[in-house]
Amino acid sequence: DPWTLQYEETIFVIEGEARIGTADDGGPRTVVGAPGDLIVLRKGATVQYGGTAGTRLLLSIAPVDWRNRLT
Repeated sequence: DPWTLQYEETIFVIEGEARIGTADDGGPRTVVGAPGDLIVLRKGATVQYGGTAGTRLLLSIAPVDWRNRLT
């Protein structure tokens, strides 16, 4: 399901193929990441995650303030 990011997200593709549909001020597009690729998603972008079976990713989000929970 589509999700609107409340933070900046960085995805490093370790193995497989990641496909991320995005919609932001630039309009809709699909980003495809192969092993070794780094994908950066802006706060406020609407994303939909996909990929091939067995894909492995490293995900980082910032900033994180666990005291103020996101809704």
